[in-house]
Amino acid sequence: MEWTPMEINPEMLNKMMDKLGVGGNWRFVDVLGLEGDQLSAVPKPCCALMLLFPLTQQAIKEAHNDVAAQGQCRPEADKVNFHFIAFVNVMDNSTSLDAAKVCRGFMEREEGEVRFSAVALCQS
Repeated sequence: MEWTPMEINPEMLNKMMDKLGVGGNWRFVDVLGLEGDQLSAVPKPCCALMLLFPLTQQAIKEAHNDVAAQGQCRPEADKVNFHFIAFVNVMDNSTSLDAAKVCRGFMEREEGEVRFSAVALCQS
């Protein structure tokens, strides 16, 4: 199954959320930067921060293999078709995960790269 590439901006993401039946009081908004003053402009409550960034297949493979080696199961290598990462805020408990800090880390690793975009999922 192939997916058509989609722009990752608040307008498009909100249209997608509407089509999927997500309640109208949750909307994506632009995040203009990941420093304190820029993050303070993001409406509250905010339950997710999404960063779009270029990453090489090699970097994905290395990160996946490093983490997969720590798991308990050993799936057959030729039968693995999916890979995902999710960061979530559960009951306003985000003390162990600073999403902006994690996003800044991704950006710092890709030295010289400027093709980044961030949006936040907030209650309106």
